[in-house]
Amino acid sequence: MAMLTVVQDCLVLSPLWPWRRLLRMPVVRIPLSEVESVYRVTRGIKFSVAGDPALDGTRFRRWWGGAESLERLIQLIHSRGITVQTMPRSERVKGFARDHAVAQRPGWIWRDRGRLGFLESAVALAFAFTVLFVTGLLSDLSTPMLVWLVLIVAVVVWGGFAGYRLRKKVRR
Repeated sequence: MAMLTVVQDCLVLSPLWPWRRLLRMPVVRIPLSEVESVYRVTRGIKFSVAGDPALDGTRFRRWWGGAESLERLIQLIHSRGITVQTMPRSERVKGFARDHAVAQRPGWIWRDRGRLGFLESAVALAFAFTVLFVTGLLSDLSTPMLVWLVLIVAVVVWGGFAGYRLRKKVRR
């Protein structure tokens, strides 16, 4: 959670207190002169900054309400000669899937270390299912609930493998 403001021709994303202080999240400054284009996404905007790969693709999503202030910011950006476009739905879905894959990292101790992270995640998942089975929580579930649980586990496993492959490809 952050606030988006314009300070001296810079877009400033400053995290709110708990995230800034406790989690040590940095303040992000994007000079308006470096912003190539802005895409409207669901309840927010995405910046295209071609000159800086660390800032390219930065997103800001508004909290409930705040549509007027975001619209004023978009008008300000448009008045500076920066292209503002609405991102197509297919691109938004593809970006959501990519973000989900990157966010799903296997392991806690050996995070992003390939086989060790996957092995640790598999052991944790097997342990959790063993505890659920021994306590009898899985035996009383109906078939649709078991199918739903298997689907959730499959999405988590897919996200872990897809994220690992995507991060491995990006590092090269």
